[in-house]
Amino acid sequence: MNTTQKIDARKSPMSAFLQKQGIDFEAKEHKSYKLTASGFMDLTVETWFSEGLLNVSVCHYGEQNGDLMRDPEMVFKFGWGYEKPVYFRNDYTGTEQEAEIVRDGKTLVSPRLVKELSRFTKIWVSNLKAQGHKMEVEN
Repeated sequence: MNTTQKIDARKSPMSAFLQKQGIDFEAKEHKSYKLTASGFMDLTVETWFSEGLLNVSVCHYGEQNGDLMRDPEMVFKFGWGYEKPVYFRNDYTGTEQEAEIVRDGKTLVSPRLVKELSRFTKIWVSNLKAQGHKMEVEN
């Protein structure tokens, strides 16, 4: 994905937020980042390319009985000027949703779930901005 391309934050709120924080959308290798905000859970971001598309995992991790718990994790696929949420998981509530799956070589998409996760993304990004998450570590 060309990071010089202007991202429409209304259509791609997570990608606009992440690029503003310095997440590298052009790196071909797996990358991980940590964004912090005083008084709030850290945000872990991982990027990788698969089948020509940038995949990004965005996750808050908590801990329960020594186990890392996703609260939540979302995975997005990014293309030219768009983002599509394809996965949501919250370990505390036992929720796991896949908006895109491959079955028998065919990609199946749930437009209803993509829309629902897109609405959640806008709220989450608004919260991340208000909390002041900023890049701390890049690996």
